[in-house]
Amino acid sequence: MSDEEVNKLLNEAKEKLMQGNADSAIAIFEKVIELDAHNAEAHSRLADLYAAKGLKDKAAAEFLFLGNAYYESSLFKNALKYLQKVLELDPDNLDARVKAAEIYANEAMEREAKLEFLAIAEKYFDLNDLKKSEEFTHKAIDLKSIEAHYVMGLINLKREMWKEAASEFELLLKI
Repeated sequence: MSDEEVNKLLNEAKEKLMQGNADSAIAIFEKVIELDAHNAEAHSRLADLYAAKGLKDKAAAEFLFLGNAYYESSLFKNALKYLQKVLELDPDNLDARVKAAEIYANEAMEREAKLEFLAIAEKYFDLNDLKKSEEFTHKAIDLKSIEAHYVMGLINLKREMWKEAASEFELLLKI
């Protein structure tokens, strides 16, 4: 499909929105994405419309698409904006959390990176993925997270590594 046809559909969808017909606009934006899977405007409009209609999963998926696209293009501020919207709708979305944490770390936002890495480590711990939990715990520790030593202690307890667990808890108490 040509750019001209896509633009015609986008304009038609915008008209439907101005008329207050969100459902018709959604259908047209979805058609645009079928024809042009990377159309950022259609994804953005759909994300907002889905969110307004309370379709959190669909909205989060669209925001994640946009966040990933901007992330891959190294447009990290834009990526972060969309990743944060994903996390507002779906706080357990690990893909969005990991990318947000990486952006925070790369942008010298250490406090935010530390909190995200810790949240990711805790989520993987809850999912019983101790290897991933340990990976993100170490990232938080590298950023001077005191709380991460507690999580590392829990990981070691779960692995029945008693001395290592005690060492982590003792370190936590010293700090």
